[in-house]
Amino acid sequence: MKPIASPYTGQEMPVKSREQAITFRGKQFTALHYFYLCETTGEEFTTAELDELNLQEIYTGALPQQATG
Repeated sequence: MKPIASPYTGQEMPVKSREQAITFRGKQFTALHYFYLCETTGEEFTTAELDELNLQEIYTGALPQQATG
C-alpha cells in the first residue's frame, strides 16, 4: 500500500493498524483495522483498498475474544 496525501495538510500519511474489537454475526472478535493517519491532525482515513483489507480481516483473520472473569 502506498502512502496517500492528507486532504488537510497535503503531507504523506503512513498506513497504521491497531487491534479492534468487532461484533460480527452476533459474536465478538478482535481483528486488525488498517487506516491512514494524518500525523498533524490525528484524523484517520481509509480507501476502498483498505476497506477491502479490513473486511478480509473480519472474514478470515478474526479471532474470538477470550472471556475474562
